[in-house]
Amino acid sequence: MVVLLGRDANADVFVPIGVGKIEGYQVQSITELAMPSLDFIAYAFVLEDKQPLLQRYVDHEIGLGLLTGALQ
Repeated sequence: MVVLLGRDANADVFVPIGVGKIEGYQVQSITELAMPSLDFIAYAFVLEDKQPLLQRYVDHEIGLGLLTGALQ
């Protein structure tokens, strides 16, 4: 899985907005995106030891704030 990133207009930085998976040459979102506008969107690979965090977010066990803090 990968973390999906969107541009935070207030801070002008990229922040996590969801989780996706790579299928062939595309990244498909597997969570609802926490972003009012998709002007800028990207994805980032996450190391194997952090993959369980992404799964916990997908399973609604943790929120986006906790995921963001744990990935920093």
